[in-house]
Amino acid sequence: MNDDNIQNDVSHEDIVTSFRDLGRRVVLYQHKIAEQLDVYNHDWTTIDMLSETGPITAGELGRRVGLTTGSVTALVDRLERAGYVKRERHPKDRRSIMIVPQYEDKSEVQHAYETLNQHMIEMTNQYTAEQMETIQSFLKATTEISLSHFWRQGSSSLRCWQFQCLVRARFLVHRWNLLRNA
Repeated sequence: MNDDNIQNDVSHEDIVTSFRDLGRRVVLYQHKIAEQLDVYNHDWTTIDMLSETGPITAGELGRRVGLTTGSVTALVDRLERAGYVKRERHPKDRRSIMIVPQYEDKSEVQHAYETLNQHMIEMTNQYTAEQMETIQSFLKATTEISLSHFWRQGSSSLRCWQFQCLVRARFLVHRWNLLRNA
């Protein structure tokens, strides 16, 4: 993209800074939601990730969130007790367990996002269909770039925290899609 495509003197750096600022705000908002729902932040990040992936194996869940087998078991136990996930046998591999998200229908989760969703719908109503496509394209591309950098770096607790931020960015794209289709 060249400078002719930039309107109102907004620089590339301004866009990057704004997106990073948005990421921080999303993380803070997700912390607030986790607190409201009385779950650990890492647990809520996992729930968010499952909303995007759908059912996955416990092993895949561990790889995605950077936890050992034992830690994944404890995590899933907590989430299952709270009604956010359930375990099911893998349809093709009897030795595997699928972790299935169950939280979208929980009234406390719907209530936690109700005001945000209303404000997002109001905000998106001001954009044309073409502008919405541009925004959607930008969000998807930025998320993919972020994820590709995460996976290239390997794993550590810091990178797991970075991954949590990326999951939240993907969650934002997921919510954006829901709003567009509302």
